[in-house]
Amino acid sequence: MRQRKHSHAWRDRAFRRGLGSAGPIAAILLLFAAGPVPAAPEAVTIETEHYRLVAETSPETASEYGRVLETAWPHLREFFGAEPELEKDERLSIVFCATRESFARRLLAAGIQPPAAGGYYHLRSRTAFAWRQPTIYFTRCLLLHETIHQFHYLAKTDNRTGLAGWYAEGIAEFLSRHYLDGEKLTLGVVPMVTLEDSSRTALEALTGDDADLTKLLTGRPLSRPAACALVRWAVTADGGKHRKRFERLAKKLDRGARNIDLLYRTYGKPAKLRAALVEFLEGSQEPWSQIFNEWEGTAPDAFRGTAGKGIVSACRVKGDADRISAVLVVPEGRNWMAGLLLDHPGGKDYTTALLTSEGRVRVHRRRGGKWIRLLDSTLPVSDPGKTIRFEATRTGGKVRLKIEGKTIGAWELSGRALGLAIQGGVATFRDVKWGQTPADRRSERETGSDPR
Repeated sequence: MRQRKHSHAWRDRAFRRGLGSAGPIAAILLLFAAGPVPAAPEAVTIETEHYRLVAETSPETASEYGRVLETAWPHLREFFGAEPELEKDERLSIVFCATRESFARRLLAAGIQPPAAGGYYHLRSRTAFAWRQPTIYFTRCLLLHETIHQFHYLAKTDNRTGLAGWYAEGIAEFLSRHYLDGEKLTLGVVPMVTLEDSSRTALEALTGDDADLTKLLTGRPLSRPAACALVRWAVTADGGKHRKRFERLAKKLDRGARNIDLLYRTYGKPAKLRAALVEFLEGSQEPWSQIFNEWEGTAPDAFRGTAGKGIVSACRVKGDADRISAVLVVPEGRNWMAGLLLDHPGGKDYTTALLTSEGRVRVHRRRGGKWIRLLDSTLPVSDPGKTIRFEATRTGGKVRLKIEGKTIGAWELSGRALGLAIQGGVATFRDVKWGQTPADRRSERETGSDPR
């Protein structure tokens, strides 16, 4: 991939597509009301086989984004059954902005009203725009989301008019949920853990007292979680038995049909379809939740956590848990701490068992803003890239901790939460397994298979 430092402004008229509807002029004025707009960061240009990415980020991050987009291409070609036709040496244009202000400035310079959204696909210039989001994972999701729109429009439509919102957004939301484990990219998954928790949001929207599937799919704004759930159901539910009907429906929608009744003629009346979606979602939820940013699932049994220096980042199994085991891949460098979350009564109260880069095991309980040291002992640390196995089991109100098969200690801890935790740096956990109490509807869940 070729790189060069680059500053760029896009100058063209726009037809907006993307994560949100265009906001009023007042919203744009508010965007700049706080003071002068800062200068755009210097951008890096990455060229891959199919993409030209202009990214306001580090060369390393831009290269990673380029690899992700290129790796996604064959997956998208398989899903859509087609790919954009490119001239010799032609590449699809992607612009990634570091801030909302930079995003808005680039669009205004092109004569485009900036939408109240994280990005959009611009039909006329065939360019996908996005800007950095609160988490690493969702930023990558958004970048994929916009390039999926771009791929979809160029591969399957005349690229002149917008598609039915629930259809275009549902596909982009569904496919952009992914695992990224090194060089391996898997699209269209139910994530292990996200801050957004789209599946939960969709289930809540579809089971509310005033739940109306048509309003969720055609309202302004439409419910992207509901649209995502619908497409995921149509493509994956019941062993994929609904997919052929979805593909026949997609042909009509790609030609510009927008009437929601086409959906109901395909899958039944709104009440029947909503019931099917609810049943599907009840068994298709993210199994973990974030306590403190930030975490992502890299496979059905693997996680990566990121935390600033001295900052605790933690995630936990949803519901009650009796046991957990995880294999830590020893991080590079120093000043990292990684291990298990042993309890989480709520809020900022929790207990962690962390192995440090200096070779110490520290178990600390935090209550009411105060720290209580439960253990501080020595444990040799393997070389970076080697692995260390952690296990915790809860019996009779006590949580027992083992590292590499050796019992480290047991403590009386309230609640029934178990999970992963780090303090500073980036850490990867593999072969993560957990068990839950029979009283929980997700009882005795063991990872190792796709959470769908």
